[in-house]
Amino acid sequence: MNSEASAHLAAGEAALGAFAWEEARDHFAAALAIEDSPEGAAGLARAAWATSDLPLIAAEHERAYRLYHQRGDRVAAAGAAIFLAIDAFELHGKDAIADGWLSRARQLLDGREDVPEAGMLAAVEGHLYLMQRNDTTFAKAAGREAARLGRALGEPNIEMRGIALEGLALVSEGQVEVGMRRLELANAAIALGEVNLPDSAIVASCYLIDAYSRVRDYSRASQWCEQFIAMCERFKMNNSASICRPLFAVVLMWRGQWGEAESELTTSIDIFSRLRPAMAVESIVRKAEMRTRQGRLEDADELFARVEREPLAQVGRAHLAFVRGDTELAADLLTRYLRRIPVENRIERAPALELATRVAIAMGDLPAARAHCSDLVAAAQQIRTAPLHAAAAATHAVLTAAEGDHQSARHCFEEAIDILGADGAPYESAQARLALAASLDALERPKQALRERLIARDLLRGIGSIEEVPGLPGTDSPLVVLPPALRGPGGEPLTEREVEVLALLARGKSNQAIAEELVLSVRTVERHITTIYGKLGAAGRVARTTATLFAIERGLLAG
Repeated sequence: MNSEASAHLAAGEAALGAFAWEEARDHFAAALAIEDSPEGAAGLARAAWATSDLPLIAAEHERAYRLYHQRGDRVAAAGAAIFLAIDAFELHGKDAIADGWLSRARQLLDGREDVPEAGMLAAVEGHLYLMQRNDTTFAKAAGREAARLGRALGEPNIEMRGIALEGLALVSEGQVEVGMRRLELANAAIALGEVNLPDSAIVASCYLIDAYSRVRDYSRASQWCEQFIAMCERFKMNNSASICRPLFAVVLMWRGQWGEAESELTTSIDIFSRLRPAMAVESIVRKAEMRTRQGRLEDADELFARVEREPLAQVGRAHLAFVRGDTELAADLLTRYLRRIPVENRIERAPALELATRVAIAMGDLPAARAHCSDLVAAAQQIRTAPLHAAAAATHAVLTAAEGDHQSARHCFEEAIDILGADGAPYESAQARLALAASLDALERPKQALRERLIARDLLRGIGSIEEVPGLPGTDSPLVVLPPALRGPGGEPLTEREVEVLALLARGKSNQAIAEELVLSVRTVERHITTIYGKLGAAGRVARTTATLFAIERGLLAG
């Protein structure tokens, strides 16, 4: 090889090791301009991957494969074929093409186990089977094989990638404790610098965050998201931090921070639509799911239309259909989804089972509802995370109410609400409270039912949902003429202006809307509300609910 080209190749490799991606790219391009070589093409592809240059990644991986094959280096050609499979699946969503390249790599290696490429092949095949086919059995075996080969060859990048893959497959089956131990072992190795290849570190870290998100352990998922972003900064791959954005957005949605979730998803969609279109799918799906929860159904429909054929979108599309009252479409989508997910993969089935129970109840098919609910409860008992336990309790309550046992349903709803309130899940809490209110109505406890609906309304409005809450006075209900002295529990009278503000507050109007109707400043309205709460002894998160109940009981609203 030309000495100048060799010097550029050596400098390019050194730059890759220092995560100086642009510098590496320049050196490899310079080497290739002097002399065509597979090493130069492979190096340039790695630098292009780090800088998200899609056309260059594919072109250089193909050139590396062709040149290695011409040279007769079957092992190196197999390595290039593996990367071409990753390109096809991760960057373009073409799993059939990915399968073809993996088959070619397997043929080229011809049973050899004494090379790192054999371990990488096992890890990538397992990844494809888990992500595209939800085959946890194959993924576990492939992860163990990759870890074994990596350990035998002294390749910690491959070993930890395999351990993390097996861990995610185990978690997906509900073996959460043992799976998490493997995932955390791999990520400890990343933190200690034992895993020094960015692609292996990013994949293993994503597996861990994905695992916590799947079991709905959103607190830990959030912590690892932050560490993932810091790792990407260390590798000088800020664009790759967007891989984590849809997972972090799920955490934010759970907490009711919908504005922040929207920002994360919008940024992710923008980046990946330009750089790696196939990876934008998850962010589009999550944004569509958020739109459904917000009550913005037309917007949700438009987003789902962009990813209609993606398996990831099926449960969200079913939820949208259910909200619109199209139970048949919802049932069809859920049946197709559950048919595709093996029964061993309890984590992936759980959200569909939760919704399928409610859909079956709406269709009057209680036996199917019982079967779905039983599977969900079994998954929650095995996985043992608070959010999944709350989901199972609320779903069981809905079923129990449908069977006519509203007293038992009430207890289950209250259990779910207690868990959700402690975990900071306002949307889910609101839905559970609305369902509880229906059971309280059936138990002839109207005052308690009204209280639950008011809390649900305030929770929904606090996170920006426009969902209507049934059973409450409308915002246009007329005011009733009041007695001259309306007093709080402590005997302190409310002024005429405070009564006006309280009546509008009870009708669900925002501070801004009250200010506009009474021709006051928002700050003045806020002062009046503070005074009203003080006179009524209303405090904490339920202050508005307490004040609204007082207003209704004193006849401030009609209709």
